[in-house]
Amino acid sequence: MFAGFQTFECKQGKKFELVMLWNSTILPELAKQSGCVGGLLLVDPESNKCMGIELWDDDVAASSFDTNGSFRKLAEKLTPVVVALPERKQLHVMAQNLAKP
Repeated sequence: MFAGFQTFECKQGKKFELVMLWNSTILPELAKQSGCVGGLLLVDPESNKCMGIELWDDDVAASSFDTNGSFRKLAEKLTPVVVALPERKQLHVMAQNLAKP
C-alpha cells in the first residue's frame, strides 16, 4: 500500500468551507481514481494547519495520480480555501491497522 500526503494551511475562517469542499468534491473524485483505497483530511483544531492523505493499492496507481494531472486538478479546487496549493509527497505504507468494511 502507498500513501500520498499533502500539508497545507487553510485560510483564516475557512475551515468549515474546506471540510465541505473536501467531502463534496475531493473524496468523490478520489473514489473514481483507479487503485485509490480512500482519503483523509486532518485539521489541527488549534491552528489552520491541515494534512490530506490518500491511500493506494500500489505504487503504479499512486504515481499515476500525480503524473496524469489528477492531483493538480483536485488541488486547484482548494484555491478558495487554502493559503497556497499543497505539494504532494508519496510514501510506502510500511505498517497499518485499518479496519476493512
